[in-house]
Amino acid sequence: MGDGTIPISEPVLEPPGLPVVGEAHPQRIPRWLERSELFLRVLLRMYIGLAICYAPWSKLFWDQNPLFVQYPTLSIFAANGAVRGIVSGLGLLNLWIAFHDAFRRREQRDQGPGTKGLRDKGTKGLRDKGTKGLRD
Repeated sequence: MGDGTIPISEPVLEPPGLPVVGEAHPQRIPRWLERSELFLRVLLRMYIGLAICYAPWSKLFWDQNPLFVQYPTLSIFAANGAVRGIVSGLGLLNLWIAFHDAFRRREQRDQGPGTKGLRDKGTKGLRDKGTKGLRD
């Protein structure tokens, strides 16, 4: 080692019977697990959306909130009807996302595995309309 030579190590051989990393096949997620995950996600989004829609109009949660009691200027801002409406709108948006996710998943499942999705269905008509003007 002291003479400036670099030691050469022998290649490490893998023991037989272990799969090579490049040959691993990805496992498919079970259908029941996908459905239960979707159900729980939609249920949670619906719950959060309903809570956010209701919260600004609840006297106990909104008007007597300890955060608003501690900061009176924030309380004045939160008491504004527009602020309450915006917060309720966010709750409605959360509800819409939950329903959209549930129905979109259902429509994709009904279409079958060979389809690309709903986007192609919606853009096909636009493509036809756009090329019709060019052909005339």
